[in-house]
Amino acid sequence: MLIAKDFIFIHVPRTGGTWLRELLKKDAPRSWLLRERCPLHRPVCAELDELDRVGEARVYWFVRNPWEWYVSQWKYWSGHYHARTGGYVGPRRDWTYNERYWARLVERLPSFQAALPLMLEERSLSFALESQCTAVPGMRVGQPLRFEQLRAGARQILESSGAGLSEGLAAAIAEEPAVNISKHGHYSEYYTGTGVEAVYRRDAGIITEFGYEFKGEQG
Repeated sequence: MLIAKDFIFIHVPRTGGTWLRELLKKDAPRSWLLRERCPLHRPVCAELDELDRVGEARVYWFVRNPWEWYVSQWKYWSGHYHARTGGYVGPRRDWTYNERYWARLVERLPSFQAALPLMLEERSLSFALESQCTAVPGMRVGQPLRFEQLRAGARQILESSGAGLSEGLAAAIAEEPAVNISKHGHYSEYYTGTGVEAVYRRDAGIITEFGYEFKGEQG
């Protein structure tokens, strides 16, 4: 979670949050950014409730096509732990206990199809949004933002919150390369028919609200 003077950004995993947090820490005026609370993805509602100024700031986060999100999350976990050496890829301080547990678990499973039922049951996108973003009294929620329009969403946060968008920040949003990418093929390649339906049942609220569809690579 990143707390700025005019907005609070909640980092939902695998939705471009690392890119936005790092960009703002590097290019936003120092007077904007009050602090960054860690771990990165811990439930934040209680922490927000403790902030006297929560009613003064708008709260933002990104959502993502659920079918693509599961592939990205699975690939991220499976690429960051090696059972043979017991080592993690990347700074270990960035890994919470749950992330370390899931990275170890997923690495031992034979495929995405094997991991998906466990993810849907215990670490679904709906769960991530509910645990990270459930409103607390006084929270002023900004307009929901989509990962698929990440750069436009970043501009919208700064403009609609009243923080302002300087030429330098606008250029950084337009030009800053993506980070923390999980490398995988088109998400449709990883699903069977039953998997497609299972995701729809678990995340129907998100899919309906944001108009997401399951589409093939040419779709």
